[in-house]
Amino acid sequence: MANDRQRRRGRTPLAAVSPYTLDPIPGFGPEASVDPHRAVLLIQDMTGPLIAPFDLSASTAQFSIAVRRITRLADAARNAGVPVVYVDAADGSTGGAALLAQLWRPDVERPGAHRPGGGRSGARRSGAERADAGDHESAPPAFPDLAPVRGDTVLSRSHHSAFTGTDLRHRVRGWRRDQLIVTGVYAHIGCLATATAAAIDNIEPFLVPDATADLDEERHREGLEQAARVGARVRPTADILRDLKADPLEDNPPPRGQW
Repeated sequence: MANDRQRRRGRTPLAAVSPYTLDPIPGFGPEASVDPHRAVLLIQDMTGPLIAPFDLSASTAQFSIAVRRITRLADAARNAGVPVVYVDAADGSTGGAALLAQLWRPDVERPGAHRPGGGRSGARRSGAERADAGDHESAPPAFPDLAPVRGDTVLSRSHHSAFTGTDLRHRVRGWRRDQLIVTGVYAHIGCLATATAAAIDNIEPFLVPDATADLDEERHREGLEQAARVGARVRPTADILRDLKADPLEDNPPPRGQW
């Protein structure tokens, strides 16, 4: 089991997340649009151990929807010339796991939970290093359609924010960009921390509600609302695709996962 492997490696296992749904959320927060010449797409914690607690058996669950939405956004971003950045916890750890363990009760397991790729995750290189698809060491991706491709950037963070322990800020500035589209997990922890750090650094954050997931609907909504309070623009995938001049959103098929 994934949690057994995490314990042997000295990592804190995470509790299983029960599937939930998130009603459509219209955009809120400060008025703004994504500019393809200014934006960077960030995919947070979708290729490492933090997705292990999710169950994809129900295609209508929010995590399943988030995977499909992020896949669609990544394709649109690449077509529009928008840099795509993946960030996960350094060395496959959960990052801040000791603190999270107190909140998530990792000893509680939901019987029969399915885990993408058996909860495996590959070692990441240093946060300052750029990696192209096929050029970084990792286990087979849980979602092949969501895996990085050549030209994407893969970073390893040291704590919740994607800016902590990485050179993300330097890269965004080097690309002469000042907008960050935040997707991934968990909305009220890592995604919120990243959006907050971006706003503090005068990088305009956009948090995509249907391209994020969390422990449950309540905390998901709390994360979105708090992000808006610190200056994030909360915009659904359909709005971001329109700004990127991509085809309108169609509910693409469930992701191909390794179960």
